[in-house]
Amino acid sequence: MKVAGHYMLDASPDRVWPVIHDPTSLVRLIPGCEKLEQIGPAEYRGQMQLWLAAVAGKYETRVKLLESGEPYHTGFEGEVSGPAGSIRGSASFRLRAAEDKTLLEYEGQGMIAGALAMMNGRFVEGVARSLINQGLATLNKQLKLLLEVSMARIIDLSLPIGEDTLSPPSVSTRLKLTSFHRGPGFWQASKVEMVLHTGSHVDFTRHVQADGETAADVPLDRVCGEALVVDLSFVEANHKITVADLEAHAPEIRKGDIVLVHTGWAEKQWGNFPTYYLESPYCSPEAAQWLVDRGAKAIGFDCFSEYCARLPDFTSEEFVIHKIILESGSILMQQMTNLSQLPKQRRFQFFAPFIKMRGAEGAPARFFAILD
Repeated sequence: MKVAGHYMLDASPDRVWPVIHDPTSLVRLIPGCEKLEQIGPAEYRGQMQLWLAAVAGKYETRVKLLESGEPYHTGFEGEVSGPAGSIRGSASFRLRAAEDKTLLEYEGQGMIAGALAMMNGRFVEGVARSLINQGLATLNKQLKLLLEVSMARIIDLSLPIGEDTLSPPSVSTRLKLTSFHRGPGFWQASKVEMVLHTGSHVDFTRHVQADGETAADVPLDRVCGEALVVDLSFVEANHKITVADLEAHAPEIRKGDIVLVHTGWAEKQWGNFPTYYLESPYCSPEAAQWLVDRGAKAIGFDCFSEYCARLPDFTSEEFVIHKIILESGSILMQQMTNLSQLPKQRRFQFFAPFIKMRGAEGAPARFFAILD
């Protein structure tokens, strides 16, 4: 049996080449492949399930890639064996640049044994060609997805912290980093002492309820997903964010959205302590309730949103912004930055991974957004 053909892939050869040599990708490229394990430097063994009536069943497969002296050209030999017989042979493929695409040319030949050998040769070749085209179509979809991801832009929305970083006035301590070293070469391991609410962080209901959720209880889908920005970058120091501000400047909020309130304060004042905390714009209880009532699953601020927290002797009952947001089932995210780099009138993908710590009412986070 001999088979040959070509396929146009929507990516350049330098993008295609590493994908077709990746075992994880090979699993998806072989139609019906259920598993594939590497058993040598360039040799793989796996199992595939075929559903075509005449050859249906589970098949064992072995593939070994062969070295080639030409760029973007390789060969392989292998065997497929199962209930309808086996095919043992070799094949090769070559990638040719076609502007920003790739023309993949392939050819192969094999010896057929068992019941497969009794079938019409054209039928067997047709099955082989169909399987090859299915695999290449899957490869093309994967390449398109990788290209989209590579063209995306990551916006870091997190603040840097260090030994010059002061925690909120309620505790008012500086981060302490202690490093340990060993020789004769360089080796370092460090421990950190800090309030969990220092810098960019996420708050959970344990912050305001004795039996509330902690960082280890909250799944990441509560702080990841579609987000939008409320642009209040016009506000000045000590501005009280009101419902009128939100009604005038917030885009339409849907249930399950993540809402990020942009004042620009962190970009202007982060590191200028205690001014960052003591003169920050802050949120009114009515504005916090307005956001909650519209179904925001998580709410983030780039300012110090709780007015009472700047006071040294506030009580838990005065901690109203946290209570309104957290007790409603939403998540509160604080000390964000770079919200000025986000689109103002459309949604984007937002992520807030945090440290999964048992018993923690808050957790340091690395906020970021991905823009097309």
